[in-house]
Amino acid sequence: MYLEKLSNLIRWYTKTSPITEGKKQLINLTKRFIIPANPNQMATMKHGFNLELNLSNSEHLRMWLYSDHDERYETNCLKSLIKPNNICWDIGANIGFYTCFFAQNISTNGHVYTFEPAKETYKYLCRQINNNNFDEKVTPYQLGIGAQQEDVNLYYDNANSAEGTASIVESDTKKHHEIIKIDSIDNLLSNKVIKPANIIKIDVEGYQANVLLGGKEFFTKNSPTILIELKESDKNSMRKVEEIIRDYGFLIFEINKRSLTPCKNITKSKKRNFLLRKK
Repeated sequence: MYLEKLSNLIRWYTKTSPITEGKKQLINLTKRFIIPANPNQMATMKHGFNLELNLSNSEHLRMWLYSDHDERYETNCLKSLIKPNNICWDIGANIGFYTCFFAQNISTNGHVYTFEPAKETYKYLCRQINNNNFDEKVTPYQLGIGAQQEDVNLYYDNANSAEGTASIVESDTKKHHEIIKIDSIDNLLSNKVIKPANIIKIDVEGYQANVLLGGKEFFTKNSPTILIELKESDKNSMRKVEEIIRDYGFLIFEINKRSLTPCKNITKSKKRNFLLRKK
């Protein structure tokens, strides 16, 4: 009982206090006492929605401890841009943090299309949607987004941990794989499977160029706001993605605490995520 109260108190503090300095030290000192033995936990995020988490996954553990994603500048930025009637795409949804974040910030006049190809992670995603009663606002697809329709391997370490680093890019460090289906943005739009988006999040672990190439018609003709993870170890791959982005007419911005800064070269930036907007 005492440890449960201590856990609730510390998590209340990390969730509600605007002070960031010192939180990590507090967590490091107390986490062996406050983390529950059962890794499967439900947690309420500070944005107002609930997430089912597996605390054996370090990304999930952080969300449980802080009631938030580690991308708080990104979510603050998106929250200021989302309108109630927006159409949002979550490409590489994982367990659905951004899916739920989008759904929480739109009305029933908006909609979220969310894509997660991994079988077990997709189950997590669907449960998050159901647990938060977002069924009318969100349409999930067990599907990867790429340059064309095809079946490919998805590589990961542990299917049951819903890891956020599963990747279509082959890796010697990933122990397991499964075959997933891929489709392109332009194909989904032409078949009226999805509606054109105002806001897009892309987190696809090295597959960004394929996603962008498969949406050439859409991205050339439209001006969505895009949050995209671009930091990769392969600098040549990053340069290729940047070239595609600029060819489509997008400007690239670094996301800071209270501002956006134009980015001239993503390979020289220390940021992981970037905001893309047209003039």
